[in-house]
Amino acid sequence: MTMELSQNAFEQLRGWIHEACGIYLQTGKEYLVQQRLGSLVISEGCRDFNAFFQKLRHSRDEALKSRVIAAITTNETYFFRDQHPFDTFMNHILPRMALKIRRKKALHPRPVIRIWSAGASTGQEAYSLSMLIHEYCSISGNHDISPLNFEILGTDISGPALMKAQKAVYSDLEISRGLSPQRRDRYFTKTGENQWLLLETIRKSVRFQDLNFIQSFPSLGFFDLILCRNVLIYFDESTKRQIFERFEAVLEPDGYLLLGGSENIYGISTAFRSKKEGMTLIYEKNNPVQEMRPAVFVP
Repeated sequence: MTMELSQNAFEQLRGWIHEACGIYLQTGKEYLVQQRLGSLVISEGCRDFNAFFQKLRHSRDEALKSRVIAAITTNETYFFRDQHPFDTFMNHILPRMALKIRRKKALHPRPVIRIWSAGASTGQEAYSLSMLIHEYCSISGNHDISPLNFEILGTDISGPALMKAQKAVYSDLEISRGLSPQRRDRYFTKTGENQWLLLETIRKSVRFQDLNFIQSFPSLGFFDLILCRNVLIYFDESTKRQIFERFEAVLEPDGYLLLGGSENIYGISTAFRSKKEGMTLIYEKNNPVQEMRPAVFVP
């Protein structure tokens, strides 16, 4: 039996969700709250959604709050999603990163390019980038560039999604979505009837951590590339503006920002300008002031 969700309870819960993680549920999304939180309402022993909201509002149980956010967030992702951003990364962005590494080698033998997969979900985007980096470094003429020159950070607000990303174990269905049989056989080992484990060589360039977009970014450092794809569609304009300001603050002067195909920055922020690379729209800083700070190196 489906538990009914009153309009009042929906208004209260969407207000709490917006305050907690920035996601804004428009009118018409009542079904989503009903479907995703219904079982949690029952498991918490609440008679209805109104009682659940009261418990949530007064609770100091951070685990409960995390379960609500994890339930309401969308973790739709797959390897090489939309393909063309990865083609642009391989054909346009990576060659520039390689030149940057070569220039920095005059100062240190192992400089690092840093990439941020913001809203990494279960890790497929970050691992797709790592695969391409390995393939690029194996091309003749690129042997002076190593995967050790790259660090990929994946962040997400969903604890269960991050746990899965860190384990790097995927089902037959997840492996079949966006991943060619050749890459599957090259980068994965079958560990069970329906389980594939990503090779350590691909995993070791990537690390994951929890991050809530609406809170001040912790000390993440600076990035040469930020991918925030198909994430900002869940935020209102005011929250998007704050997020773009924070992205600008941690993006290197010559760095790039990539958004999802249905997302854009127009009318929200003037911090970036856009240009087309291949089939992908990428963003650069409008006023790329060169900050005076030491380069990042691997010891």
